[in-house]
Amino acid sequence: MDSSDPMYWLIMGLAILIAVLALRDPWDKDAWGDSRKPPPEDEKRRPPG
Repeated sequence: MDSSDPMYWLIMGLAILIAVLALRDPWDKDAWGDSRKPPPEDEKRRPPG
């Protein structure tokens, strides 16, 4: 398998992706950036109710 083989790049890409996900702690909510809940600034700007 050499670098001109598309399968090589697919496997390398998956290996890098898995390494990045493994280096971050998936149970640490701060590692994922809290994108699910809005930041406090947005809550202040939002009208009540």
